Amino acid sequence: MSLPFVDIKSEVLENGLVFSANESKDVDAIALSGSVRAGSIYDNQGKFGTAEIVSRLLTRGTKTHPIASVISKKIEEMGATLQFTNDDERVRFTARCHTSVIREMLEIIADCLMTPSFSSDQIELTKAEIISDLDAEQDDTRTRAHRLLMSLIFGKGKPFGRNPMGNADHIKTISDHDIAEFYNDLYTPNSTLIVATGNFDFSDLVSEIDSKLGKWNNTSKANLGIGAAAITEVDSTSASSKIDPMDYKSQVDIAMGMRAVSRKSDQYYPLFLGNLLLGQIGLYGRLGKNVREEKGVAYYSFSSLVAKTFSGHMAIYAGVNPKNVSTAIEGITQEISRIQFEEIGEEELLAGKRNALGSLSISLDTSSERAGIIHEIEYFSLGGSKYFEQFENKIHSITSEQILKEFAKYANPSRISMSVVGPIEDTKQILLPREILQKEV
Repeated sequence: MSLPFVDIKSEVLENGLVFSANESKDVDAIALSGSVRAGSIYDNQGKFGTAEIVSRLLTRGTKTHPIASVISKKIEEMGATLQFTNDDERVRFTARCHTSVIREMLEIIADCLMTPSFSSDQIELTKAEIISDLDAEQDDTRTRAHRLLMSLIFGKGKPFGRNPMGNADHIKTISDHDIAEFYNDLYTPNSTLIVATGNFDFSDLVSEIDSKLGKWNNTSKANLGIGAAAITEVDSTSASSKIDPMDYKSQVDIAMGMRAVSRKSDQYYPLFLGNLLLGQIGLYGRLGKNVREEKGVAYYSFSSLVAKTFSGHMAIYAGVNPKNVSTAIEGITQEISRIQFEEIGEEELLAGKRNALGSLSISLDTSSERAGIIHEIEYFSLGGSKYFEQFENKIHSITSEQILKEFAKYANPSRISMSVVGPIEDTKQILLPREILQKEV
């Protein structure tokens, strides 16, 4: 299977904003995917939640359109969509519109990015909304298990280890000045990337973006070292666990994980393919087959690999009946051990490679997904148009030995931390993978 060639054109405006695009005359729509390096890792100490507040306020009033409902109405009347979402490294925005209204769409995006009004009434409403969302997360065993795992891996309250939405106590004390200062320091053209796919002429769209965002002049004060420092702030070779009983719940959620690699690491590709085999392909790969189908002790069990600019992690999740917690953890441990020591058969390896290439190829068929893929290529500087050929070559070249080697390094049981949340019947029976393997020896 061969991936198609995707022509990615790029232009850097004089103010530093990066615009990348892929033209397609087959559709009458344009999809946009963008980001600003203004995520929650840049929240100041004691002000966790500022990034989340700012990201939500971008569409809730600007100097041109001070009433939030006016912005929503204009987008709706165009039959378009626009959404801003905060993450740990960046704030993402996605939009979709008909080709005929791209100028109006860009005007709204420029308004939101350049002239948010941050009215006091919207600030208070947004803070209350976030606190409510945080409370809801605390009552969800699956989300709570994930958040606990991140704090174990990266350090509680540290970059990548804390909740990107923030801390409820901090949010209550964040002032209008804190919000304005965060915005002024981090929302800048030289920290912004915009990607477009669809029916347009590249040079015309560059001119349009320049006319709307070219006068945006400010220099980012983002300390990129914040993210880099997060890699070494916690001993990543030492596994730990956290058990959080929630007796009124009916399901226990398990989250295991460890630090992995950044997106630009050469080790990413064997870990990526191994992760597909471990907990993705079919109905959750080997984990689904062992823990869910054969043992019948999990409602779900899958793995994920998340790679970022500065760091990354691999995680395994499972939802189980309280009586089956220990059995599920043992089954997961078996599969973690297998993918470190047991050679992967040629047929299974080939199926994984076909899945990796086929999934990417299918995702390129829709303009929104294509925009998102190109955004990641440009955000991580993965090679532009050459990326697809490079990705294909790297996937084809991966051997069983490489996967086992990288999993033995990064998924060694001594590095795997675990959180267990829910109505746990006997905490003494819950063991970490390393403890299970030591017990078996």
